[in-house]
Amino acid sequence: MKESLFGPENITIKSREHRPLMLDRQERYGKGYVADERGFLNFDPSCEDKNYFKNKWQKEISNVAKRMNGYISILKDNTPEYSQTVSGLIQSLGRIPEPEEVEREIYRQNILRQAYQDEISIDAERMAAYRESEKNPQEEVIKKRAGDFPAPEKALKAFRDGRVRIVTEQGVTRLYITVPNKEGKEVDHPVMTDEETQWVNDSAEMIKRSVKDPNGKVFIAGLGLGLLNEKLDRLGVKNQVVAELNPGVIELVGSHLKREHTDLNLDIRQGDFKQVLKDAVAKGERFDAISIDAFPNTAEEVNRDASNDDVLSLAWQALKPGGKLTFYPDSRYIPQRILNVLTKRLHIPESAIHYTVSKFNVSDFTKRYHYGNLMSVPEIQKPVLNDADTLKEMKEEYFKKLEEKVKIILDQEIKFKKAA
Repeated sequence: MKESLFGPENITIKSREHRPLMLDRQERYGKGYVADERGFLNFDPSCEDKNYFKNKWQKEISNVAKRMNGYISILKDNTPEYSQTVSGLIQSLGRIPEPEEVEREIYRQNILRQAYQDEISIDAERMAAYRESEKNPQEEVIKKRAGDFPAPEKALKAFRDGRVRIVTEQGVTRLYITVPNKEGKEVDHPVMTDEETQWVNDSAEMIKRSVKDPNGKVFIAGLGLGLLNEKLDRLGVKNQVVAELNPGVIELVGSHLKREHTDLNLDIRQGDFKQVLKDAVAKGERFDAISIDAFPNTAEEVNRDASNDDVLSLAWQALKPGGKLTFYPDSRYIPQRILNVLTKRLHIPESAIHYTVSKFNVSDFTKRYHYGNLMSVPEIQKPVLNDADTLKEMKEEYFKKLEEKVKIILDQEIKFKKAA
């Protein structure tokens, strides 16, 4: 059975149960309890046992050594996934990892694949539910909203020229753009709402962890993310470049941000975010983090515009090595279509892919645009190391050092048995 990052692709079990195991870990250990060098938040046994992965690794060596000779050859020949994990981790860290770090990374990726802690097995029923809930709501949302949009050839101009207003209803603040649909009827489209505050906060925390340089710069697609601008400012991320299509949004939200956040270095660039980002790349501009919440221009682009090949490839070019990309996937996981682009087309290692799970308030309003009350917050790191020759050398050095460590542990075992 072929596996992807989130498990087997040809699962046929049907289920309505759909709860990410990542959420279970977050609720058990607390969000943000452990962060690794990449800034990825980990929810694992080391929260309670600092030596968990060291002990696990040494125990595995001991068990294998009792059955066969040559732990290293077993790693290389019989478990290519171990070798692949080592390669990916070297790319992400830009250095040779310790064996315990590799064990931690294997554990982390198993959580991403929906594996249980003690048995490395895929929860097929949950994954089937994920695939159903990924596909069906997408189709339903597109069907429901198909009549809300202008004709594709008129969409960009319609959203650029649409009327803008901010409305507070039952304690919830939303920003709307009003545009004519295909029949000429005016339709309200929400582009910002504080019902999704936790998603904004989690995204801001991710970005903050990736902007280590005080002069670091972030790119945000859509000033409808005014909440994100404010949260980042409070976290000390002061250099923000924002692409916004609609001049009315720039005037309404941009003027508010500049008035209320006087020390914020806010560079607002009017235009379609893809073109703005292309222009930045052409000028050699690079960013420590990029956040994309691009509003769809047509019914076909609902929940897809921020995750198509062109956008992800463009964002990848604009990121500095080690920089982070976060976006709005409208899914409880990182959707499979996005993972396919990341891993198969952009060849991003699994060690560079992470996410947490956020909750948002569900109302009659949000039911029109969302499925359930959970939202993934993807965190994709651009690898630090990309040179193939250097990667090969560092990987060989890792296994050489690993072999030395294994011999030391096995020698200690032999001495211990003799003494006993």
